[in-house]
Amino acid sequence: MRINKPKYYPEKIFISYATEDSMIANIIKKELEKISFIVFLAEKEIIGSPLIEKLKSEIISSNAIFVIWTKNSSKIKRTSNIISFEVGMAYSLRLPIFLLRFNNAKVPWFFDKVTDYENVRTYCENDIISSLKKINFSKFFHPIDVIFPKEKWTKYKGKINAYRNVDVIDIRGCLRFPQNFKGTLFYDIINNTMKPTKDVRIKMRFPEFFKLEWNPGILNTNSTKKEITKIIRTEYYFPIPSANNVIYLFFPSLSTDNLRMEVNIEILNINEIRQGNIDIEITSENTIWHNMKSFPFSIN
Repeated sequence: MRINKPKYYPEKIFISYATEDSMIANIIKKELEKISFIVFLAEKEIIGSPLIEKLKSEIISSNAIFVIWTKNSSKIKRTSNIISFEVGMAYSLRLPIFLLRFNNAKVPWFFDKVTDYENVRTYCENDIISSLKKINFSKFFHPIDVIFPKEKWTKYKGKINAYRNVDVIDIRGCLRFPQNFKGTLFYDIINNTMKPTKDVRIKMRFPEFFKLEWNPGILNTNSTKKEITKIIRTEYYFPIPSANNVIYLFFPSLSTDNLRMEVNIEILNINEIRQGNIDIEITSENTIWHNMKSFPFSIN
């Protein structure tokens, strides 16, 4: 059974820690919020309901769990048991688990089997922030990603730009189309896991007044020929027939190379709708929900 996960964006991170480590938790919360994460501090906000049910509810609604492990974590058995429960719950939900271990504090035997962790030498704020910067969050939150780059790129070397990405994509990644737009955009499929990933499904849903002509084939940007070539190989992917405003791709195995593809877009006559979203759903062998993202668009 495949579970559709609700759309949590920006991503929400559940922080697990001992009461005595509130200072560390607040430093991490502050840094994560700087990069647009929503942060839930378990110790501060678990009130008003049975503990286990509240923890379960908050972990299920999170995108990842962040564990602060110090000597305080194991000093009190109840604290150690609660943190272990939180890690076990996150693991059962296949959530990314990050562990910051301070001063080589001894951790439960299974933690290093289910977590990615960094050792922090001291409780100094600079050391904590330095350890946070070593974590590649995109690898876990967006193992497979789709982007529309704001980039000037020509289909034929030395000739007029065949793509409209530069014209319609702003610096925030939003798409701003002129009325009656008709043109071609390219998009990149990115594998952040750095290893081949099986059973990748990508669904790109455009509004109904977008007429799509999807061009099958991967654009070979490394070609030494004058013309950028296309690779059409069924072992790479299978386009799945769908509605006229939907692109649906299935990759039995997605390589570590970034893939560039293209789509022709024509905006048909519209009435009052001038803005909305292009929605993308992504699943792979390691997910039990859809990873969802949206590209906002407007029509001037």
